[in-house]
Amino acid sequence: MRLLILIGLVLNFLSCAGSQKQSGAGAGKTSWRRVQWPKEFVDQAPSKELKLSLNQHIDYWSRQGSRQRKFAGYQYPASLSLKALRLAKGQIDRGQKPSQVFPKLFDVFVHEQQGEDFQLLLTSYYEPVIKASTVRNDKYFQPLYENPESLIAVSLRSYEKTFPGWSLWQVETPSRMRGRLNADNQVVPFYSREQIDKRGLLSGQAKVIGYVEPIDAFFLQIQGSGALEFEDGRVQTVGYANQNGHDYYAIGRALLDVIPKHKMSMGAIRDYLEGLDPKQQYEFMNLNPSYVFFRKLKGRGQTSMGTEVVDGRTLASDPKVFPRGHLSLLQFQAKGLGAISQSGTVSRFVVHQDTGGAIKGPLRADLFWGRGREAEATAGKVKNWGRVYVLIPKAAVVAD
Repeated sequence: MRLLILIGLVLNFLSCAGSQKQSGAGAGKTSWRRVQWPKEFVDQAPSKELKLSLNQHIDYWSRQGSRQRKFAGYQYPASLSLKALRLAKGQIDRGQKPSQVFPKLFDVFVHEQQGEDFQLLLTSYYEPVIKASTVRNDKYFQPLYENPESLIAVSLRSYEKTFPGWSLWQVETPSRMRGRLNADNQVVPFYSREQIDKRGLLSGQAKVIGYVEPIDAFFLQIQGSGALEFEDGRVQTVGYANQNGHDYYAIGRALLDVIPKHKMSMGAIRDYLEGLDPKQQYEFMNLNPSYVFFRKLKGRGQTSMGTEVVDGRTLASDPKVFPRGHLSLLQFQAKGLGAISQSGTVSRFVVHQDTGGAIKGPLRADLFWGRGREAEATAGKVKNWGRVYVLIPKAAVVAD
């Protein structure tokens, strides 16, 4: 009976499973290849943020104990990464340039397809600072919900272990699905954005952190974290707590007839929405059924690894492709970014610390730019091609 219930759950969810994975579709067979350090690479971002990232990185690897890591056919203990990072941090603190330090301690690997390395599409995210109210009023009436108690998660991996026949299913499903129990105690999909915001089906079922303008709430959910500025001057950082289980849909796809593709950006979408009446705004926003719930945070927003985001250094990527917690080189085109780079290329060291609902596969990555309006203006313009070179400590041995 439990297997039949699970099959029904999967059939309910499979109709909307997979659209987030399309960003990695078409990549074909890919692999990692060790390459020479890019001779032209120069870290262009502020050293303060690099040192902060290295401290976080060192803390992460110090908690890995004696674990063995494998990547691209190589195997190495966590202690090897920790030693290399500590040496690098010490030398940089003494004034050496990162581009001189890291090549002595790390090898670099690039992702390739059919023998040729390929570029990924880089976008950027930020922490918005938005006006909020502790009470609902005519201006601030969109609630920001904490994680609802009615939202449950079903681990499909546990069913795979319990029911041997499950492995015979030749379908791609997520390892975990979210839903809720209905009146008949059956697991069904959780409420969509339209059901929550238009029909109010979550009203009274989840705590409210604060009330904001609807468009601000929509973009805050896309970013995943931000700061609420209340009437009394109090600032509360909020971060991702959970998601309703529905796939993310980029509403820009529905606006291509009014916003040319070459001008499409978060800023352009926001400007268009603000020119509509409230009913039309909700019609477009409800095209994205994905809904994010928040939690209160101290300090800055947090990554999926539990670290604070670092301006220009935190990279969101697919952990199934890119090694979690690893340092990398990032190079991308500076097109559309004004005076950020005179060379036409932006380059910097980054850390794979975060994930994203639409960041799936080897062809996507998302760079955290910073907090506030200035960061928002720049992040909205980033939709450029680039390369990621993953750093692995030297002396890693070929895995058996």
